[in-house]
Amino acid sequence: MIVSRPATHREPERFSGPAVFTPDHADNLQVAFGHAIHHCRGTPPARLDGRIAIGAPPAGFPWPRLEVPAGNRTGGAAW
Repeated sequence: MIVSRPATHREPERFSGPAVFTPDHADNLQVAFGHAIHHCRGTPPARLDGRIAIGAPPAGFPWPRLEVPAGNRTGGAAW
């Protein structure tokens, strides 16, 4: 089953102006794994996969590090 995420939350009887981006909409439920009778049976293993992937990166994973020695760094971080 393939679900078009852009097609969600477009019911005009529930959402006034479904084509307008309103992230703070009061009736903004997630649809990632469905709901009630339409709930995805793969939810538990998918969530477990996510926890494993985030909690234990593969051995030899190239973690980012600064290439400039501490004594040669200038300035500060900015976002």
